[in-house]
Amino acid sequence: MTTSSLVSSYLALTPSSPRSDLLAVLQQVINARIDAFTVEDKETLVQAFIDDVKDGKGRVGQKDIPLALEALKVLGRNPTASRVIIKRPNLQILYNIGTDTKEQNAEAAQEALRSCANALLLIEAARDTWLDIHGGEACVEMLERTTSPHSIFLAARLLFLVTAKQTPFIRKLVEELRITDILGQKFDLLMNALLGGQAMAKESMIDLLKFAFNLLLQYPRMLDTNGDVNGKGKGKEDPSSSNAKGINEQWNESLGNLLPSLLRLFNGLPPTFPSPLSAPLTHVIHALINIPVAPFANRWFSPVCSPVSTPRSNTSDKLHKAFSAIASGRRSLSSSRSSSPAPSPVVPPRDTVQRAWDLLEISTAHYIPGDPDDPSVRQLCRTEGVALDDTLTPLVALLARLAGGDESARLRMKEWILPADLDRTSPLEARQDLLGRCLRIMSCVYFPHVKDTIGELLFTICDSDASILAGQVGYGNCAGFLFNKGIMAPPAGVTDSQGETINPITGIRHAQARRADHLDEMTEEEKEREAEKLFVLFERLEKSGMGVNPIRKAQQEGRLEEVP
Repeated sequence: MTTSSLVSSYLALTPSSPRSDLLAVLQQVINARIDAFTVEDKETLVQAFIDDVKDGKGRVGQKDIPLALEALKVLGRNPTASRVIIKRPNLQILYNIGTDTKEQNAEAAQEALRSCANALLLIEAARDTWLDIHGGEACVEMLERTTSPHSIFLAARLLFLVTAKQTPFIRKLVEELRITDILGQKFDLLMNALLGGQAMAKESMIDLLKFAFNLLLQYPRMLDTNGDVNGKGKGKEDPSSSNAKGINEQWNESLGNLLPSLLRLFNGLPPTFPSPLSAPLTHVIHALINIPVAPFANRWFSPVCSPVSTPRSNTSDKLHKAFSAIASGRRSLSSSRSSSPAPSPVVPPRDTVQRAWDLLEISTAHYIPGDPDDPSVRQLCRTEGVALDDTLTPLVALLARLAGGDESARLRMKEWILPADLDRTSPLEARQDLLGRCLRIMSCVYFPHVKDTIGELLFTICDSDASILAGQVGYGNCAGFLFNKGIMAPPAGVTDSQGETINPITGIRHAQARRADHLDEMTEEEKEREAEKLFVLFERLEKSGMGVNPIRKAQQEGRLEEVP
């Protein structure tokens, strides 16, 4: 049957038509390709569905409203159909169905809200209409009342969409509707559900975290010194940047209630394999980097204990123990005593600094064990569907914020990556531990955001002092980073814990630096890789208007010869 025939068949139905005819047409609509319908057919069918589910007295009886709404949801995935759905009278009808709390209407309510969520996703203007009909308040009430991951997902998705930009509703959420308390309760509930393998728990937590991120990002920015509740002209800073104004200067303490539950998630979510950083943990990190460290130090660094118990707690502890054992073994490589066996932790760590550091250890070892610009690194990221610049950068930014906001955290990180007895007998960037990986990343081409945030982390760990940083890792390893910060002059040399002079350019002892000169010879493969990196760098400079790529120019002029 053609799509036009489907529309005609549906419109030909009457309240007295056999139910089997109705079910057959609805099922065919659900199974049909959306793009097979003409614009007129989609608009006609969507409006007919909405009119018929309004009271269950038209073509669609009360029992068949869920199936009709499912057909509407399928059509609503197309923007043309969604434009019909978002008309205020139509959205009001779906709102009425979606907020019906009668148990016998639960399936229809969820289908109606799914159609609303699709429409709000596709048509931004619909979000204001949803707020105008008090859909936001209804979602908060639903979120507070429900314990079902499916219902939490729908409420969270709708709230995430309507808080994507600054509106007075965001202030109402925080100041009147106790949203931070509700979020904390639902995070703990979903943690239990996730560890118990409950359906939709992961998806619900992800959307709830996205909603929380919007609040943490937008609400503080709305409370500027001029009291501009509409936040005009605000909110365009990069949330992953430590210089973003919304992170510190406009912070409002009322959002601090979110921190304990977010930290419970951060410390309690089990590690994932093969990718160490994946949702929902990545969304937890995105939320955390918006919360200042110093004002809430007692919460950031206090022991994290879940207020709820679950039957899977032993499994979670075992996962934490395994995760920490791997990371602890890697940390031991930073010391000259690396030949000594690393002590196994008796209990899994529960502090945020160690958890974040473990994640950095595992993630860099997994994705960038050697040369960050090696093609195998990008291939691994493609295979796992990971955009490393987007995934790893927030974690590094979180560590930098922890180091910058708490002296004890900074000193712990410095001891882990730059211990006093660090082995400086060979080039630091050639090490196989986290320090070596970080230094190699700082000179990479393909991951500029990770590169910059790694530099900021090491700079912060070194007390935000360029001389200390260069003395610890060698000016050659951090020259590019310092140049971007406007720091150009190399520092004087320093000495290590044994009184040996450290070469300020390489970061290793002078004697070893002289002995290492003969190691500068490169294989042909290494030379090709370095040439490729130079070519990419020149390409970027050319695209930014800073000159012509000399390698390309030489190729065009025939001044390059291919070496046999």
